[in-house]
Amino acid sequence: MTVFGDLSRVKPPQQDRSRRAQYAALDAFESLLAERPLSSVTVQEVADRAGLSITSLYARFDGEQALVLALHERTVRSALELLDRIHRQFLAAVGQPIGPLKGEP
Repeated sequence: MTVFGDLSRVKPPQQDRSRRAQYAALDAFESLLAERPLSSVTVQEVADRAGLSITSLYARFDGEQALVLALHERTVRSALELLDRIHRQFLAAVGQPIGPLKGEP
């Protein structure tokens, strides 16, 4: 369980094919959310846009809430990676030693 919810409802991909399908589903979900509100997006539409069967989508995500949580996690992880890169570039530019961000082990 994370602060954002129970990610156990998202089945982690074991193979490249599964990973690609999961990324395609999240990309499709993100693009649908860019077009209209969450309340009007269906899991079937996500599957269709991702080129997956509904069964394949449900094999990876336990419904809409799991899609929301997985997309949120991916977005936050991407933002943190970007901030870490910027932090390291800044420290390198000002001649400071590069160490972990505050809060990192």
